[in-house]
Amino acid sequence: MPTPTPSSNEYPDTEPEPWMCKARLRLKLLELLKADCDPNILDKDGESPSDYATMEGLWAQWGWALASSGWRYNEKENSRERK
Repeated sequence: MPTPTPSSNEYPDTEPEPWMCKARLRLKLLELLKADCDPNILDKDGESPSDYATMEGLWAQWGWALASSGWRYNEKENSRERK
């Protein structure tokens, strides 16, 4: 019997579905927020986690995690508004 190759039909698709990745990301972000990681803190470049979520196209997941954890988006600390 020949050894199956990754391109053969013997292996299931190893790439997760995009919705699975987004769901996992939401849960990981929620765990970080529940562990009291401050979502409004700024890094050395003046960017907040919310800024990065916006830049990376992850605002929906980030907003869900904020709402689910009880944190609020701090617009006063949003570096995009300060620039």
